[in-house]
Amino acid sequence: MNKAAFLVVICFVVYGSNCLENDILDCAKQAHAGICPMILDPVCGTDGQTYANPCLFCLENNERKKIGAALVEVRQFGNCHDDGIL
Repeated sequence: MNKAAFLVVICFVVYGSNCLENDILDCAKQAHAGICPMILDPVCGTDGQTYANPCLFCLENNERKKIGAALVEVRQFGNCHDDGIL
């Protein structure tokens, strides 16, 4: 089972059928109260940035929504490149 499929299975176990947004993550469930766990599970965004985990990726989109900026989508799970992690 690939990593994305595994995450979807875990998502459904934890959150039920409401876990998907854009067929990948439900940010409403990820960044609850603006607090994210300190877990390394990199997500590469379409902005070319690597986020340390899905929750931090979602926090970025929450901030973008507040200012009316374009949202970032998931390009892939894992690092975008070797420039480090946000």
